[in-house]
Amino acid sequence: MPDDDLLLFDDSDAVDAARALPPWRVLVVDDDPEVHQVTRLVLQNVKLLGRPIEIVDSYSMAQSMSLLAEDRDFAVVWLDVVMETPDAGLRLITHIRAQLQMLETRIILRTGQPGYAPELEVFAEYDINDYHAKTELTHARLMTAMTAALRSYEQIETNRRNTELMERIARESAKLNGQHTLHSLSQQGLASLESILGRPISGLFAAQTPAGDEAPADDDPGHLRILASQGSLAAHTDAEWACLPAATTDRVTRCLNLAQHLFEDEHCTLHLYGEFLVAIVLLEILPPPSAVERQAIHLFAANLNTAFATASLFEQLHFNATHDHLTALWNRQHLINHLDEHPHSEGRHDVLALLDINNFAEVNDALGDELGDELLRSVGERLSSRLTHSHIARIGGDVFAVVGPESEANPSSLLHIFDTPCQVGDNNIPVSVTLGLRQLHSDGGDGISLLKSANIALSRAKKSVVTHFEYFLPEMEEHTQRHLEIIRDLRQAFDAEKLDVWFQPQISLHDGRISGMEALIRWPNEHGGFVHPPNVFIPLAEDSGLIIDIGQWVLERSADTLIQLDEEGLFEGRVAVNVSMPQFRTQSFVHDVAEVIDILKLQGLQPDRLELEITESIAMDEPKVVQRSFHALKEIGVRIAIDDFGTGYSSMGQLRALPIDTIKVDQMFVREIAQGQGALFAETIIGMSKRLGVETVAEGVETEEQAGLLRQLGCSDAQGWLYARAMPMPELRLWLQRYRQQMQAT
Repeated sequence: MPDDDLLLFDDSDAVDAARALPPWRVLVVDDDPEVHQVTRLVLQNVKLLGRPIEIVDSYSMAQSMSLLAEDRDFAVVWLDVVMETPDAGLRLITHIRAQLQMLETRIILRTGQPGYAPELEVFAEYDINDYHAKTELTHARLMTAMTAALRSYEQIETNRRNTELMERIARESAKLNGQHTLHSLSQQGLASLESILGRPISGLFAAQTPAGDEAPADDDPGHLRILASQGSLAAHTDAEWACLPAATTDRVTRCLNLAQHLFEDEHCTLHLYGEFLVAIVLLEILPPPSAVERQAIHLFAANLNTAFATASLFEQLHFNATHDHLTALWNRQHLINHLDEHPHSEGRHDVLALLDINNFAEVNDALGDELGDELLRSVGERLSSRLTHSHIARIGGDVFAVVGPESEANPSSLLHIFDTPCQVGDNNIPVSVTLGLRQLHSDGGDGISLLKSANIALSRAKKSVVTHFEYFLPEMEEHTQRHLEIIRDLRQAFDAEKLDVWFQPQISLHDGRISGMEALIRWPNEHGGFVHPPNVFIPLAEDSGLIIDIGQWVLERSADTLIQLDEEGLFEGRVAVNVSMPQFRTQSFVHDVAEVIDILKLQGLQPDRLELEITESIAMDEPKVVQRSFHALKEIGVRIAIDDFGTGYSSMGQLRALPIDTIKVDQMFVREIAQGQGALFAETIIGMSKRLGVETVAEGVETEEQAGLLRQLGCSDAQGWLYARAMPMPELRLWLQRYRQQMQAT
């Protein structure tokens, strides 16, 4: 056999290796079975350009059209001219190119009757790539023609893929232009890399947090913050670097040290650098990226780096515009913007507090400006480290601002922060502050007016020789006198038994029965109204300490009411009594509750007929102390409810550690249902309550729509105007009688 007719067969190892690559798919179209047999004999077990051959046979134009309608993935088509008609092959060429748009597929015309398809005319009229008479196709020439066709197809496919890859890079790079925050850029960057590579990737994007004017120079990955992650690394967003695998931190450290991209098998680590910040993009790509894909990643990384530099500059400019240059805390304008953009509902009990360092001018004069600045920085750091749930700002000079929950932003907590001196150089400087506080409500006005109100209170407090703090009231010029008058009148009304306890029923959403009622203190006047609403006199009672006596009285009155209604057969549920923070903190509180329980037991009532409502802020304050008190109360047998839930900062872990029976869904979340805002928070709270195995009571239910949705979510009970308002004892008795009659009638 001539040398050019020899076929080269791969040994078994080479064949196994070839099987790892997708084969070249070849369509042989000829009505002569012998042609198919010879072609298959020549090409089977052959590897061309590193890949095996897969042959698909077709014996007519019609059969080929039907086959290609379902499957067009062919690199080469060997095509006969004369089949069911003299021009069947030529018509099939037109169909493949024009109708099926298979423009990359290489077509080799192979004919035994050249007269039906003269070579020059066919090349001129039809889009074919090669032309052979069947008689001239020796083994070697068939192999040569096939190799040339596959090489051409491979080049065309490579060019097409590269073009598409460049288009994807351009398209995805354009998406980076509008990302002016590091968070949005990080998310878009990972999504774009996945789109460019055309397959899922795992990755994370980490960057330094802007905090000043100094350029980053540290190669410690612990200074990075994970901004975005996906795939197998998705759980690491906002995680600490110490939680990441050692191999991951090692790759990042080497990338930081070398300040360049690293490609290691299926891992790519990209190094980005802006004017102020360093970022790392860590990718896990399977299968590993090809050489072309690595080049694409390099190219996109250059665009990503430009976008990162821009975003880091934007963030630094924003930081400079919104933060104090000395302490890196919020500045005055940022505080005002925050108060404008985050209105506080009356149920949240948030506070704006201004802190003025006493005698700072004298300290600054004695120490000098440099140490004076150090003192201001030390005060800012002290506030930030102690007030973890609040926003801190320096609004000018030696005045700081705190916006946060009342559990932190209250006079006792804020003044206690400075019980120990501040370290300034080698000096321990005692610091005392004067406070001006402003309760934040939904009707409090804009940020400027709120800040003005707090400043008025601060000015008032600085003039006082009695206290170091002052709360703002609308009539500030009469504040002190009015404050004392209300407390005096409240004490007199309490002593004269002019206060009253009203009750608001709680209804089971499951069967409509009366499951409980909440005891609410009222200060009625002689005309059927109120001397002051509870949100006015209760805070003053708490400030003055009178709430401790009032709270114990409410507890005893509630027990008496429970006994009366039980004897009359009107009520079989529980009575919930609110407990204030001063009352809860008294050493005798558990003992006082135990005495009330003893009275209930003497009347044959179980201790769990009494429920104590503790606000979330109290429950989360000093967790160990609260846990001891809660367990002591549970030993007595009383029920414990967490009130105003969702307005604080408790976690599942914290709640699980407390022996609670009920969680009350704050009315602000129930109100969202009626306002068309959905029930996301209510659903979350109820779902968490189910996992904790505790009941839920929704407050402020006013419509059937709210009740229906709460019922669907699995809420246990509801309380609100839909069922009944808070009522004094005589009205409550009549209401209970009517409700029982209605229930019996239905």
